[in-house]
Amino acid sequence: MKLLLISPNWKWCEEDKNVDYPFPPYNLCLLAAIIRNQKICEGDDIKIIDAFVDDMSLSDVKSEIEEYKPDVMGTTVLMDQLCDGGHMVTKITKEVDKKIITVMGGVYATMNPKRAIEDVNLDYVVVGEGEQVFPSMLKFFKGEDKELPPKGIMYRKDGEIIFNGRSDFVTDMDNLPIPAWDLIDFPAYSDHVARQFSPDSPRDLPYVRLYTSRGCPFTCSFCQVPKIAGHTVRRQSAKRVLDELEFITKTFGIKSFMNSDDNFLATGKENLKEFLLGLRDRKLGLTWIFEDVGVMHLTKEKIDWLAESGCTYMGFAVETGVMRISKELIAGKPLRLDHSIEMMRYAQSKGIFCAANFIIGFPTETWDEVRESLLFAEKLNADYTRIHILVPLKNTKMFEMVEDENLLNERYDHFNQKATWKAGTIESRNYTSNDLTILKAMEWDRLNFSDPVKRKKIADWLRVTEKELLQRRRQTIDSIYRNMNQSTKSGVYKDSDRKDFTAATFERVDGPLAT
Repeated sequence: MKLLLISPNWKWCEEDKNVDYPFPPYNLCLLAAIIRNQKICEGDDIKIIDAFVDDMSLSDVKSEIEEYKPDVMGTTVLMDQLCDGGHMVTKITKEVDKKIITVMGGVYATMNPKRAIEDVNLDYVVVGEGEQVFPSMLKFFKGEDKELPPKGIMYRKDGEIIFNGRSDFVTDMDNLPIPAWDLIDFPAYSDHVARQFSPDSPRDLPYVRLYTSRGCPFTCSFCQVPKIAGHTVRRQSAKRVLDELEFITKTFGIKSFMNSDDNFLATGKENLKEFLLGLRDRKLGLTWIFEDVGVMHLTKEKIDWLAESGCTYMGFAVETGVMRISKELIAGKPLRLDHSIEMMRYAQSKGIFCAANFIIGFPTETWDEVRESLLFAEKLNADYTRIHILVPLKNTKMFEMVEDENLLNERYDHFNQKATWKAGTIESRNYTSNDLTILKAMEWDRLNFSDPVKRKKIADWLRVTEKELLQRRRQTIDSIYRNMNQSTKSGVYKDSDRKDFTAATFERVDGPLAT
């Protein structure tokens, strides 16, 4: 049986034509390794296409399908906003040969399976983690198993939709193999970064993104992660992660990595210490970026270990400086303002470049509370501050709240259940989303670049001149204003109306907070 795994080209549906997603198709490579280890498919019978990294058109991908002649085509979609890309792949697959079995997985498929299965060109939706479900499906397609997996898939049978619940979570994380990186052009992902001028992009290339755990114990109202990966944090052992890093370093010569876990610090103290000091002791020569730091887990001792391990950047997930917003609206994890300041100062004293993420525009948040949060950002004095306007994600408590209060504006596409990332989608009774966009742009520039000492530190971290930094700042502000104007119109906001958008060139400061 021949299996073709396709990651769509997000430029087919992404409104920001300049936004880059050079993320290795980790999930596809992991599935390929599992399938190969189980000898369901061997050798040339597994192929991975990343249409984005190769900048392929739909006709290019269709030609690849025609030439490869797969029995099964699997595709993945990272988020709801990009769902059209996955459906475009299923359409051209069936145009090539209606007998090809089409399967879709990923975050979008898990969170919105009923919408996905409306696609007449899609045969099966994998709902939940696919490491156990998808190989079992392939065995059924081959005739080796008599029945489909009892859980984890949605499909049509005799005109009815069949669904028996999402898949079980993978519990033995150490049993997962090293992804089949040999099936992709690894340097195409590791030799450059998505946002060259964003502080949370690695400075030392080549690099790799590292995923060591799944799940989140918290219940933040704006976050999909617990519904996607569960509330129990499941992680690989320190030795397993260190062994994989050592393998990748020797095989591909990487110089750094990004930790992309949602809750890297939510683990046993000894396991964390073993990993961080193991990085030091193995002398792999790697620096690394810690994207999303759960501040509530930080201690001075842990920061000492982070510094010794080669961590050069920490992104503090502060989110708000207002206790009411934290307790009543985010309502997921404890916030201690004094602790955040203390940990920020200590990490900076260890030579770690520290950023802070804030969200504004919560429903019921007053204008004074928005300003209070920004005043705390100023007091926190991170090396770099991000300000995000809240974009409610489907299947979260926050989305239910704003929908019940009828606060979504015309930028939210109700038909496609998709939101533009160009500006706010919530209309508060206290201010407009455009008010927030203007405030965010001006405060982002003031907090980061008004102090010449901080400005030089940011330029040095980015390895650009201050003249280049000024140019990027101006381009970013101009871009934000253009996008705001172009995305504001009366009526329902449809994908077909999204034309000729220009992405922020310093970084994507107008996107939702990754949690």
